Amino acid sequence: MGAVVSGWRSRLGDAVVARLSALLSPRTDPTNLFPDAVRLVLEQPDALEVLALDPADHQNGNPPDRFHGHAILGRVVVASAAERTRIGRALVAGNRRTGPSFKCFDPYIGVVAERGGDRVSLAACFWCGNVEVAGPGTERRIYPLSGWPARPLVRQLAAAGVVLPKPPE
Repeated sequence: MGAVVSGWRSRLGDAVVARLSALLSPRTDPTNLFPDAVRLVLEQPDALEVLALDPADHQNGNPPDRFHGHAILGRVVVASAAERTRIGRALVAGNRRTGPSFKCFDPYIGVVAERGGDRVSLAACFWCGNVEVAGPGTERRIYPLSGWPARPLVRQLAAAGVVLPKPPE
């Protein structure tokens, strides 16, 4: 199934939530910002894919049929260049201003972004405010991430008929 290009009301809602988050959330400690090479890929990706992950089904060792060790429930390729850029920039902005994060780390959304031969993969747990990032110029590492960038990712998955798992108890 194809991805969805957000309507103006949806984009307006995302902009309002992003602005409120920027005003109310503290700046992220510079040691917890995405590396420059990761930000470059995310800010203008040539390709972007959004994945729904099963946070309860994890295997160590990163088997080839999994994403960051998690079972893949569904995926959607974002065809629109404008939407790819919007999602990538939302992820970068969500890393710049974050609130408190928790230790659960049950990622349920994955993102793969590519630009000029470089690839970034993120496994995000918006419930706890953390994201595991692997990409150029960095080893796989956990970074803080605000919850509001989940909106356009969830929208892409929902438009493709992909059902997300329920939050952990």
